[in-house]
Amino acid sequence: MCRGYVSIVVGLIVLGVIGAEGSTAYYGFLEEPINSRSIALGSAGTAVGAGGFSFYNPAALDLMQKSYVSVEFGKLADDLRRGTVEFGLVFPSWFLGGAFQSQSISFQYADERGVIPHAYGSEQGTMASLVAGLSKNRFGIGLAAHGIQNRIAENVSWGVSVSGGAVFIVIPGKLFTGIAYMHGYGRNTHYLDSSGSMYRDPLPATGRAGISWSD
Repeated sequence: MCRGYVSIVVGLIVLGVIGAEGSTAYYGFLEEPINSRSIALGSAGTAVGAGGFSFYNPAALDLMQKSYVSVEFGKLADDLRRGTVEFGLVFPSWFLGGAFQSQSISFQYADERGVIPHAYGSEQGTMASLVAGLSKNRFGIGLAAHGIQNRIAENVSWGVSVSGGAVFIVIPGKLFTGIAYMHGYGRNTHYLDSSGSMYRDPLPATGRAGISWSD
């Protein structure tokens, strides 16, 4: 039998975005999942156990039917390289998961005179996530802790953030709903601050909600 997903996007609200001015860190890659299936599902990924839980919904692991491990790597346009390792341990009343994502891109240096020949740098962003949650009847909740780092040339910023989410099975095996608040709280260092102090900068927090129908 052919199985597919029809998704209904209930809402996607960007609650906060960092500006790239001054020495403030920019973590825009936190909003760009690598899992191709979740990308195709859009916000319905909030309500589908399809991987990419560290980008869409920490509670989505509750919708997985069994434990798993996945590894993905790819090269996109403009020399953007991305990779991820993800695992989930799913039990009747609880679940645990982890993920590590990395992306990097090279660029050529330029100044007021134009492009500098044979002078290249790179930008790299990484995120490690640990997810844990509880499941009872048709309801599941999950909480994720993230360690993040972004490096542009020789300048590095790192930080931590917390995300949370919930799922509800409306019709077992058919209709699922989910809601999540990603990176709702976080602190990070500034690129040019050598003291290592962490600041309450507005990370790219995102509220997501979705409905999925499986047939």
